[in-house]
Parts: sequence; C-alpha cells; structure tokens
Amino acid sequence: MNTSDSAPQRLLLIGLDGATFDILRPLMQMGCLPRLARLMEEGSHGPLLSTIPPLTAPAWSTFHTGVNPGKHGVFDFFQTTAEGSQRGGVVNSGSVRCLPFWHYLGQAGKRVGLVNVPMTYPPQPIHGFVVSGMPAPLRPRNFTYPPELAERLPDYKIDLPYFLGGREFQAEYVPAANRLLKDLGTLMQLRGEHTLRLMREEPWDVLMVVFTETDRVGHFLWASLEKLVQGEVEKQLELTLVAWFMALDDLIGRLVAEAGAAALTLVISDHGMGPSATRRFYVNDWLLQEGFLSLRRHAWTNPNTWLRGLGISRDAAARLLSLLPRRLVGALRSKVGRIDVPVDNSRSRAYLQPIYEFVAGIRLVDGSLSDKSEGLLRELTESLLSVIAPETGDRVVDKVYRREEAYHGPYVSESPHLIAILNPDFVANHRVGNKALVGGRREISGAAMVAGAHRFEGILIAHGPGIKKQSRPHFGFRLQDISPSVLHLMRLPVPDHMDGRVLQEVIEAGLLEQRPVQYVSTDLPGPVGGGPGLTAREEAEVRRQLKGLGYLS
Repeated sequence: MNTSDSAPQRLLLIGLDGATFDILRPLMQMGCLPRLARLMEEGSHGPLLSTIPPLTAPAWSTFHTGVNPGKHGVFDFFQTTAEGSQRGGVVNSGSVRCLPFWHYLGQAGKRVGLVNVPMTYPPQPIHGFVVSGMPAPLRPRNFTYPPELAERLPDYKIDLPYFLGGREFQAEYVPAANRLLKDLGTLMQLRGEHTLRLMREEPWDVLMVVFTETDRVGHFLWASLEKLVQGEVEKQLELTLVAWFMALDDLIGRLVAEAGAAALTLVISDHGMGPSATRRFYVNDWLLQEGFLSLRRHAWTNPNTWLRGLGISRDAAARLLSLLPRRLVGALRSKVGRIDVPVDNSRSRAYLQPIYEFVAGIRLVDGSLSDKSEGLLRELTESLLSVIAPETGDRVVDKVYRREEAYHGPYVSESPHLIAILNPDFVANHRVGNKALVGGRREISGAAMVAGAHRFEGILIAHGPGIKKQSRPHFGFRLQDISPSVLHLMRLPVPDHMDGRVLQEVIEAGLLEQRPVQYVSTDLPGPVGGGPGLTAREEAEVRRQLKGLGYLS
C-alpha cells in the first residue's frame, strides 16, 4: 500500500456507550453486525480500558482530554468540596478542568462536529458545531453551539423521559422489553439521521456521534442480551433484539459511507457492561464493626438511627415494608436513601464515600496525611482485602488503590484516600443497621434492580487508510490514548501534558516512518470556559435522570 497519501482527510468517531465485545462479537458471528464486523476484519481492534471508576462522567472527560481524573478533576457525576468530602452539584461541561482534543484541532483550523458526546452540556464555543449530550435535562434551554443550530433540530431528543418525575425508581416505570427497544430504536434512528444530515450540510474534519442507546439496552436488558448470545432468549424478543442491533449496524455503515473512503473511523466505548451485582457489601457497617467508624448517638432525624435505637436491623425493616403498598414503600425508601450516615467525626477514623456500584471510596476523617494516617491506610487496605462472604467464601474486595496510585495531578485530593474495587458481584452500600455485612441485593419490597452494570473493558475498532489489518485483538489500549491518537492521525503534535499515548501499534509502519509521533511542550491547561452552568431546575431534573439510570441511590 502506498502510505504517502494514506493519512485521513477526515476522521469519524462513533461512540457506542457501554459496548462490550462480550456481546458484539457473538452478534457478529450470528451475522447481525456485518458492517461493524467488516470494520474489525479490515482494521485493528482490542479492549479499551476505562477510568477508575468506569463511569460516564470521568470516562468521557478522560476521552475528551487525554488525561486521568486527577488532572481534569471529574471523578463522579457530582462535584466535590475543596476537601472532596461532600457531593455538590452535578458535573457539566464546565467542570472539566483541562482542554479537550478538539480545542487543539480548532487552533489548527480543523473543524469539529460533536453530536451527543457526554459532558458537553452546556455547549461551549468550538470551531465547528456541538449538539450536547448527557448529563443534561430532557428539554434544555440551549443544547447546541452555535445556538441557532437548534432551530434545525426541532424534534431532537437527548434521552428518553422514563426516569424523570421524582419517584423512587421501580421496574414498572420502564416499558416492557419490546416497547423499550422500540423507543430506544426510534431515538437512535433520529440521532443517526440528524448526524447524517449535519455531515452533509456542515463542513467538518473530525466528527463524533455517541449512541447512548447501547448503554440503556445494556443496563435494562442485560439478562436478555446474555440469553440472546447463548441462544436461549424467547423467540419474539430475539427477533426484536436482532432487528435493533441490525438497525444500529446499518446506521454505522451509513455514517462510514458518508464520511468517505479517505476517512478514518474509530469506534469506541467509554466502558464495558456486565451483569449487575447480586450481593451487597455494607461498607459502613463493616467500618463500624472494625472500629474505624462511629455514629452520632442522638441523630434522631436520621432513620438509620431510629432502627439502631430500636434494635431493628434493616433486613427486618425490609420484611416489614414488604407488607405495605408498593407506592408507599417507594416513597419511604426514597426518603431513607437520601439521608446521610450520621458520622461522629470526633470518634471516627474513616467512612465510605460512594462512587459507583462495585467501586467504593474510603475517606479518612482527618484528611491530612501523616505517619499516623499512613498506618491507618495500610490497616484499612489489609482489612478490606481480607473480607470474605461467609456463605460462599468469595473475596469481597479484589483490589485497593491509594488515590495516588489511581490518579496523579492537581485534583487528586478531591478523590477518596482509598479506592476499593469489589468483586463485581458485590455492590458497595452506604446504609447502616444491617444484620449481615454481606447480603443479597434484591430487596423484599420488590424494588427494581438495573440488570446490567459497567465494567472496565470497553471497545476500540480502528479502520481506514493507514490502519493495520490484524485479526487478532491488540491489548493495552486505554481510554486516555484516544485523544493523542486522534491528534496524531490528524497530523498534529501531541501536547506533552496528556497521559495517553498514540496507539502506534494500529498504524502502518510506513506511515509512522513518514510521520513519526511529535510532541509539543505544554503546561497543564485549564478548561475552555464560557457559558453558564446548570440552573436549579436543570440540576434537579438531571439528578432524577441519574437516579432512574441507577447512578444515584
């Protein structure tokens, strides 16, 4: 191949939020994804390691910037205080405290289009156009840049409205599988058609669209997806799922065709997906038992304290609640879930700071590190790694990182002191007053459990001029590698503050010889800035949406 002209004139990025090869590869083998399979067969691919935690806000922020959360400052869906000890407002585009890769493309005169990329609301000025993605209200006051672009998208929707309304999330609030797939398919088709029209009508050099619908299917229909790839799903649902993925594959093919033969295509996901945890690890109860945590004795405004004072475990309370009407149970559980554990700071040494599902943060009450706290961190780490589920003998905690091991940069102090990665069949729960430290996650009251949860391994598929053709998967890809790789593929130097590397193993050797990777010296930059944050109404609406999607207890 003559590589002298093989550098792409355009670059197309397709995000399949939450996609995993565990599902995509069997679907390719079943013939459901011929266009995606062709991209993989004619290019390079491999698992793409997400951030700690593998959560939308920090993961996409790392994708944008090429740096770890310690440099961009987004660790969760919520902002933190200066000490990182309390959750604040919902993060938004202005929360990312580092420049995105499209800033450098714009400086070089490259025009960029972004459609539904998470962490782009409210939209910031860009050399190109933006159609914002989550977290955002369903009816935002301004979701595009330039603002007048919204007039050309009168029927555009960021997400579906199932999860709004302030109610405790229950399974009956989400339609049955066939209806859910139909609604998500309609939304996906609408997003794809608008993207194709913008590709034709707007000038662009780099364009990205993210289909968050794949994440919703993974969360709410994971059990059905597993049965589908195992050949065990009910026939009508199988037909509906296959049709849904074939429609997605058709959109991918049309997007690639519209970009043109000279364009390079990257298909990525911000994280993978797997089954939700079936068991709970009550971390604060464990900290109480081990002597790391003490509660305020008279915090009678807190239901957790009522139960402890009456000698009633939360397990017994759940059995009592099962006798009440479901709507009343939902309201009561919602109220209890919003109340913090009443930590007695004067007698406590550490407490749980929830992060995401099987990723738990442990924060020291005395945040200043000293010789004494170093010993406490070692003690906590050893104790966490020794927790065993009594019924099965399984280890509950797989790995414990100090925050300085997981992150580096000016915002590391906003993270908990320890980050515990649990066995993914366990979810970290902050509530106290439970009879057992490890228990079943499904509650007797009948509250719904989201079927799928995030995993660390997402996907990367690279295809086009100058990309190696390799059938075997590559390993060692990280989400922070995408930004520097995009800049290099668009013939720009890589800012040396980026933590990621250019994925040279997927690029043909001849092209790398002609255009070796170049770096430019930069200081760690701040955000682009500009534009307002979320209004109080938008903040409340986004919180309800995150609760419905299972990201907020």
